Amino acid sequence: MLEIFHTPGHSPGGVSFLDREARTLFVGDLLYLGRMLLFFPGSDPVAFRDSLRLAAEIVDEVDTIYPAHDSVPLTPNEVHVIRDAYETVWAGRPPDRHGTLYGYRAAIHEFDRFSFNMPPGD
Repeated sequence: MLEIFHTPGHSPGGVSFLDREARTLFVGDLLYLGRMLLFFPGSDPVAFRDSLRLAAEIVDEVDTIYPAHDSVPLTPNEVHVIRDAYETVWAGRPPDRHGTLYGYRAAIHEFDRFSFNMPPGD
């Protein structure tokens, strides 16, 4: 039986699916190793933070995490690394650069294997 969790941030309707029996979590576009896009209309950096915190709690119960794209699967440790990195951004770490993606300006926070692309006034 799958458990469904509302995990907005990238988009307001984001959901994640937990299969406790298979010890697997499907996180969709919530997180992945790549450019996490949080600057679109409808994206919500505050909700993303809450969703990352929830995912970091859940991953202690799983062995494998499947995001919608980029590097798959993820390990629970990688989810914790992504959550911790976002907390540094939340605490005031300045963006590494600004850019334009898909016609929108973004503040880009780069990490080793992923980045957070935030609204420019973050």
